[in-house]
Amino acid sequence: ESVFPGGCSHAGELETSMLMHLDPDSVRTDKVKSEIARTNKRGSKFVWTDLFAKGAMGLIEWTSQYSDSGVMGEAEKATAEKGRIVFEEVTSNLAEFIDDYYDMEIETPSRRQDKEPTFPLSFPTD
Repeated sequence: ESVFPGGCSHAGELETSMLMHLDPDSVRTDKVKSEIARTNKRGSKFVWTDLFAKGAMGLIEWTSQYSDSGVMGEAEKATAEKGRIVFEEVTSNLAEFIDDYYDMEIETPSRRQDKEPTFPLSFPTD
């Protein structure tokens, strides 16, 4: 539901929903508030903060430079049900990735160049 980009970043809708699902007693619902990071209010199509996508470049600043509360997203849209859905999707995808990786044939690095490299390699070339 959050605005994009910027509604799902630190302590925003996604992270708050996950915590509401995994540890509801730790969420102080009376303190939940939304705040869009000032980074996202710059209007740049290249620089923003959001967990679902990054801008073309990232500017690393102190959080206090772009958020008064530390919240960077729309935490007020969070629900435990959204957290459950995300958690189940993430764990399902992680399990699938682990199975896929386990079954993957890993090729041993080898040289395919005609000429010897002019710099040291981190693996055997024989």
